[in-house]
Amino acid sequence: MKVKIEMMKRGQMGRCLLLLIGLLGLQTPTVAQVQGFQFGALDDLWAYADAHSAIAQGAAVQTELARLQSVAAIANTVNLRGAASLSITDNYALPVNFLPAEIFGGPAGTFRQVTFGQQYVNLASITPQLDIINPSTWARVGSARASAELTEVTNLLNRRTLHENIATAYCNLRSVEAQQKYAHDNIANADTIVAIVTRRYDAGIARRQDLNNALVNRANLFDFAAQLQTRRAQHLLSLQGLLGIQGDGLLTAKPLATRKMVLESTAATSHLQQRQAMLQVQLQRAELLANRLAFLPTVSVVAGFNWQQNSNEAVLNSADWIGSRFIGLKLSVPLPTETKLWSQAEEFRINLKMKEINASQMALQESIQNKQLDLELERAEQAFATAASVADLKEENYRLNNDNYLEGIISLDQMLTAFTDWLNAGLSRENAAWNFELQLAKLKLNQSILQK
Repeated sequence: MKVKIEMMKRGQMGRCLLLLIGLLGLQTPTVAQVQGFQFGALDDLWAYADAHSAIAQGAAVQTELARLQSVAAIANTVNLRGAASLSITDNYALPVNFLPAEIFGGPAGTFRQVTFGQQYVNLASITPQLDIINPSTWARVGSARASAELTEVTNLLNRRTLHENIATAYCNLRSVEAQQKYAHDNIANADTIVAIVTRRYDAGIARRQDLNNALVNRANLFDFAAQLQTRRAQHLLSLQGLLGIQGDGLLTAKPLATRKMVLESTAATSHLQQRQAMLQVQLQRAELLANRLAFLPTVSVVAGFNWQQNSNEAVLNSADWIGSRFIGLKLSVPLPTETKLWSQAEEFRINLKMKEINASQMALQESIQNKQLDLELERAEQAFATAASVADLKEENYRLNNDNYLEGIISLDQMLTAFTDWLNAGLSRENAAWNFELQLAKLKLNQSILQK
């Protein structure tokens, strides 16, 4: 009786712990939790990340910056520039000139001191200039457009990487939740084993060691369920970081009704990395062309608008402003001594060669990556089918061994081994199922979501 009471207490404690784990891990979100972001399918997380993550916000800023740079490159083809100035001069000691005194009716051979000019001279001027022929700035329009497209493709690659990381964390989370449910279901079987061994022990059929082994088996299962709860919390934190949920924001997972993704095709077709490499080549070519064209002459229209006020009364008085204007053409030719242009040209040429080599390698590398993704999906599907079949067989073995134990044909150790094998096979099946889902998610990203 003493042993039975002990077993009952331990069984009750075990059920209480199981209930606590269930409330923490698998319950419907409470009122406090509803205030956070809840998600069901993987698409929910992708949509949230596109709206709130740091990568998404940074991509929007980079896109706007690339657009402004394109506009600036177009405006710079005429390169309208100029200067406005205002000068105020006080000639408080004008220069003295000597003129023949005969001009003023004086004796011949003598000179008279004369001061020319006015004390206050104010000058306002505007000198605009714009280019009508500037091949270098024309070439930089193509450079800016290539840079904008490169920014877009780079943002898409960053977005795909973020989505893949989210998919990995999500499938790991769902795998742990499935394992939690499976472990929860099998705790009832562990309780049944303890009850059977207890009855046999009370009847004097089983040994005390057998009872202890049954208790250890159940305790290990409880401990494993607690470990799964910790892993689930870790995966939720990982998702929270990827999604950019700040501070104490809560992230809760809703139960899934269905989970299998549907794809139009099972072939990886991504070309984003190759496209990025080709745009880098295009950008480098445009930069090299703009640099070479900078050695050509530039033709500009120049003009001047001037207003001058002269007076002996005061600075900036009411005297009239006298205007003058001019317009003309200006031809500017860079001299061969522009060493900066020569060094930049050589640098651009070397960089272009490196980008071309990288683009050629990237085409091969992305093709290999696509084939590897196809193989990983095929392998994941086969692994899931095998794991499901093994789990069914292990369950059948456990049922048979359980009957054999009750009939006294095998020992408890053999039956517990069969139980552990069944448990591990079921856990492997859940893990394989969600690994298959992860590979499907990666293929979906490869195929459609970012192929723009």
